[in-house]
Amino acid sequence: MLAVVNTRAPLMLTDIASNGIVISAMRLFGVSAVIWFAGYAMLVLALDDDIQSRPSKADWVVAAMLAIAAFLPLSLLAPFSLFGASIWFAATSFGGTVDRRVSMIMLAISANLVLAPLALNLLGPPILAIDSWFTALFTGTEADGNFIRFRGAEGGYVVFGGCSSVGNMSLGLLMWVTLVQLFKVKTDARLAAYFFASMVALFALNTARLVSFAYFPDHVAEIHHGTIGSLFGWGSLIIMAAIAAIGVSDSARRHSEPRMDNARS
Repeated sequence: MLAVVNTRAPLMLTDIASNGIVISAMRLFGVSAVIWFAGYAMLVLALDDDIQSRPSKADWVVAAMLAIAAFLPLSLLAPFSLFGASIWFAATSFGGTVDRRVSMIMLAISANLVLAPLALNLLGPPILAIDSWFTALFTGTEADGNFIRFRGAEGGYVVFGGCSSVGNMSLGLLMWVTLVQLFKVKTDARLAAYFFASMVALFALNTARLVSFAYFPDHVAEIHHGTIGSLFGWGSLIIMAAIAAIGVSDSARRHSEPRMDNARS
């Protein structure tokens, strides 16, 4: 979790400077509640008495390197170190152990901190064009790349990486992985269907936010980072948490129920 804090340190410090320590703390220092929850889940799993592998010397070396990277004031070093360490622990741990569960959450955090920004940097134009194209379908206006025209007004707006659905969907993935590993549920096609539904819902909500820019050009700032923007953010969090909780609880119930043929015997 120190690596995550290091990565988000500039954002957290800016949030504290802009809003004060009290308001910033209420805003979770500008860091998504999903990431804080994932850190809590890793701590709970680490303290679990369930099956744990005995760390090898190589594991200790990787953990030490990650700890050093987490403390160094280099914002790019920490997330890539976390990504590399999560791959190592996932590859070297045994299935069903606490080590594997924690490493899977670490990988999902890395997807948000490393893979999502990397995807936007490498594939930004086509990704943003897809967001813009879907938005234009519901505004009745034109989209040129990641530029969308206002409806009933001159001008338009540009969809940047921070407004893409990729960020929300990577957080949705993190929520799912965290709950699945924390509650130790089995994955199957039905659980995957719940996951797909949550991704579609997050994409739809982000599209609705982008559409609102076109319909209300005089309120772009409020929709983007004001009260309305906060409501969209909370809406995303509620949607991903609700669908994930329903899917995980359904999977836990189905796999905990005794089979009829076993009951007869």
